[in-house]
Amino acid sequence: SLAAGRQAWLVALAMGTNGIPSSVEQRLAACELIMTHLTRLGVKAEQIFFDPLALPVAVDSSQVLVTLKTIEQIKSHYPAAKTVLGLSNISHGLPRRRLVNRAFLLMAAYAGLDAVILNPLDAKMMSFIKVADMLTGKETSRGYIRAHRKGMLID
Repeated sequence: SLAAGRQAWLVALAMGTNGIPSSVEQRLAACELIMTHLTRLGVKAEQIFFDPLALPVAVDSSQVLVTLKTIEQIKSHYPAAKTVLGLSNISHGLPRRRLVNRAFLLMAAYAGLDAVILNPLDAKMMSFIKVADMLTGKETSRGYIRAHRKGMLID
C-alpha cells in the first residue's frame, strides 16, 4: 500500500516462493499472482515492471528463449505493465560478455522489452539501443539520424 499511495513504480520478479521457474507458463503464473496482489493493494498496472529473469546462457541455453517468450507473454497479458531485465545476467561466465549482451538486447527489444539495467558507459551498447528503438518502432529514423549527427553512434 506504500507504493500505491505514493504512486511508486515497482519491479517484480517473475518468480514465486519456490525459486526461479523454468517455464514460460510458470513465470507467467507468478506474474498473475503478483499482479492480482498488487492491484488489490491499489497499485496500477502502469506502475509495475516485470522482470522475466535472464539466466546465464552458459548454464542453460534453453532459458534464453524462455526469457524472450516470457517478455512476449507479459506484454500480451498485461499491456499496461512494463518489462525490465538485468542484461548482463545473460552473459555471466562467458568471455566477451559485451557481445552476448548486445545481441541479447536486440532480441529482447524485439520481444517487447521496455527497460533494461545495463552499463550506460558502454557507448556501443547505447548505440545498439538507438538502433533497437528505431527497428522496433519505439523511435523514428529521425531520432537515429539526430543521434548520428550528434556523434552518439559508434559501430
